[in-house]
Amino acid sequence: MLDNRMKILMCSDDPDTILSYGILSDLLINNWYKHYNISYCSLQYQIGKPIARRDEKGVVKYVKYPGHVRGERNPTFLPDVFRMTQPDIFWTNFDIQHYINIIPLTPKQPLWIGWVPWDNHDPGQVPRAQQALKNVDIRVAISKFGYDFLTQNGVRIDDWIYNIVDTDVFKPLQPNDPAILNFKKLNSWYKEGMKILLFVGRPNWRKRVTHMLKIIETLHKRGHDDFMFFFHSNLSDPAAMGTNIGELIDASGIEKNVIRSKFHWDSGISKEELNVIYNLSTLYFAPHGGEGFGMPIAEAMAAGTPFIASDYCTSREFAGINNERGFVGPVKIPLDNSGKPYLDKGVVRPYPKVKEFADIIEQVWNDTKRLKKMGENGVKWARKNCSPGVIGSKWRKILDQFDIDVAESVGYKK
Repeated sequence: MLDNRMKILMCSDDPDTILSYGILSDLLINNWYKHYNISYCSLQYQIGKPIARRDEKGVVKYVKYPGHVRGERNPTFLPDVFRMTQPDIFWTNFDIQHYINIIPLTPKQPLWIGWVPWDNHDPGQVPRAQQALKNVDIRVAISKFGYDFLTQNGVRIDDWIYNIVDTDVFKPLQPNDPAILNFKKLNSWYKEGMKILLFVGRPNWRKRVTHMLKIIETLHKRGHDDFMFFFHSNLSDPAAMGTNIGELIDASGIEKNVIRSKFHWDSGISKEELNVIYNLSTLYFAPHGGEGFGMPIAEAMAAGTPFIASDYCTSREFAGINNERGFVGPVKIPLDNSGKPYLDKGVVRPYPKVKEFADIIEQVWNDTKRLKKMGENGVKWARKNCSPGVIGSKWRKILDQFDIDVAESVGYKK
């Protein structure tokens, strides 16, 4: 039977990994594949022929094409994938630099829809955004913050749609849930009533791991030994860029307060296991130097756990006007010897204020009534704004505006 569905070529992180953009793509594909013919160009290493990914009934969800075989991140095979798939729409989800990287690989014919993260307040980066998005026809920010910042600085953005959170998995659990009881049984360090601060993710420079550990050390020095910092990360991850995180933990004297997990950047643990950790945590801990969205924060909220994050980028729209879902900790812009803002990877990014972060944690982590209410508010917000059904519907409304005639009107010809 002739397939008259619109053809979409998606390009971002691999949906078969636990990389955040890949997870988002996979969730979108699950909403789209019965309505559109989907091909996927993966940014991760792949050798061989295209691979068909199917649902439980054997229906093809998408066909994944290799982006490269040399170990680099840029999809050097993208021109070949365009020729093979002949898409009506090209959909991407990249960091700004990656949009710039793939412009030479991208033909002008398909209608290009870009989902755009923006993770800083630095107006000096606006020209890069203009350069990155110059060939993108429909521009959708990944947060309201990104939409507002770029629009206010003269960059055309057409809409904003949040990241997806799998709210079918990330949700509150009852204390007697078998998964909770099993976790407690298998982890002898866990004690009833203990406080747990949680971090989930790769320890790259934006996560401010050094400051994170300094905040934990400050709490420890104030006499708080009845808590654990669950560091759900890989200490030897290349994203740490030479920082010996294990040495920092030991040198700070906080090794007894730190739980090191079996997280790895391309495998990790199941979402169900991670949901248990979110449920058992007192606060999700994110003193970061910028987030386009902050997917683990939203997952924690969906699981009923409030957060504390740097007062920067998306954290205020997550926390709410009156901190009804989370806390925002103060930050400072580091200055160089001449008094100018220090550039972190070419971008002005803040540091969390260590003492003030510790103060907030110390003040709130025993207020179980307030934390419970914040957790309930977070669950409602995540389900309303980030659930797969909600996000899938918003993208469908954008895609349904276009058909083959519209695609042809911007230059695409079969």
